[in-house]
Amino acid sequence: MIYKIYALYIKLFCLLFLSGHLFISCNDIYSEDKMEGVILMSDVKVDVEPDLTLPVGIERKVNYEIVPDNVTDPELRWEVADINVAEILQDGVITTKNIGKTLINISQNVAFNVLRSINLNVVGPAESITLNNMEFYEGASIDILDYVTVVPSDSYKVFDYEISDETVISCNNGILTGLKAGTSDIMIKAKDGSGLEARANVKVLESVPVEQIFFHEGQEFALNEKAKLKFSVYPENGVIEVLNWESSDDEILTVTNKGFIEAKNFGTVTITVSNNNGIIAKVNATVAPGKINDYGEYLNVYKLKMDGGGVGVIESNKLVVTYAEGKKRQDLQRGTTYIDVSNYPILAIKRESDNIAKMWTNLDFRIKQGNVWCGVNEEDLKVSNKIDINNNTNVLWVDMSSQSGFEALKSKEMTEMSQFNFKIGHNDTATGYTIHWVKTFKSIDELKSFLEKEDIK
Repeated sequence: MIYKIYALYIKLFCLLFLSGHLFISCNDIYSEDKMEGVILMSDVKVDVEPDLTLPVGIERKVNYEIVPDNVTDPELRWEVADINVAEILQDGVITTKNIGKTLINISQNVAFNVLRSINLNVVGPAESITLNNMEFYEGASIDILDYVTVVPSDSYKVFDYEISDETVISCNNGILTGLKAGTSDIMIKAKDGSGLEARANVKVLESVPVEQIFFHEGQEFALNEKAKLKFSVYPENGVIEVLNWESSDDEILTVTNKGFIEAKNFGTVTITVSNNNGIIAKVNATVAPGKINDYGEYLNVYKLKMDGGGVGVIESNKLVVTYAEGKKRQDLQRGTTYIDVSNYPILAIKRESDNIAKMWTNLDFRIKQGNVWCGVNEEDLKVSNKIDINNNTNVLWVDMSSQSGFEALKSKEMTEMSQFNFKIGHNDTATGYTIHWVKTFKSIDELKSFLEKEDIK
């Protein structure tokens, strides 16, 4: 038995060595994992946001879920960059020690690749709290944090609540729901040790029935995307939360009573909205093969190649990558990705750098079945494949249905990629780069239209 255990760990080491060191250029030799019985983690899901704020002197357990759940070794390694700011036990319990910022990295104990990072900001007690009066409709819900002002602004915004009339409003984790028309006072108490309190009045108005809902047709979403359906309501102040929202298949896509969806598997569902009198509106929604819509927190899907040694954090809904000392390259790995060049042929990445003229990006992909490589060096792309946004930002795009290097995809529909890497670096001095988003589009015109609307925003 001891020999079997040693053999397993030797296999794991060999696998990790290969995955971390073979990909040096777009034409590198690639060796896919063929070790029978060895399953490594591809992700770890946590119950906290990528940016976590905690007060000094508390403990906070991070609950997690390993993906897949049948890995060979399920033990995690939790690491804090600055132990003067916080410490973390190997069961995910954080203890905050001093004011400051640090990075928590989570990886598989027998591996080296970081699976998930948390930007921890440890703050002192708030100096002041103000709570504005609120007014909304019976049956509707609001987030009380939208009405709270805390100084400093990055303070710990978690409170205890006291409601004077619980027949008028209810509160669940800071979400207020109007139960009936009327008024109630609410008091919030800071949980950061400051002892601060604030009060406000809440007025609940009589519910306004929705007469019509107008959905945008042809709505498509990326796998695992969370978004809001596009629709308008008549009258505009109609309360949609009191309506019954249903998806025809919750295993493909779920929907909330506010019109927010979560895409779980590929396929098409019918969203039906009804009241006591029957159906008001319905629309088809598709979780589309080939659609990539990585932005904000979804950029956490990109893991930094361990041999780069850099650090990546989500800041202002962008992935900010800092090179390791003495280096000017840090590659990104997306993990399991599905491409469909017949539906979403245009792949685009929005990049930012103080020295973007010297920044390069190579696309390095591999089809799972048959271990077939496809990709392209940036220098092989046409000049028209770059769209300048400003002096420091541009969009690099490629038409995978026609670009040389992607021939293996042209005759295929949905294709699973075992490797989906962006090799990114600089040919001159640079501290790192920023990724705004990575998306696929149905056409160049759709990409340009998106950029025009983004510029307006």
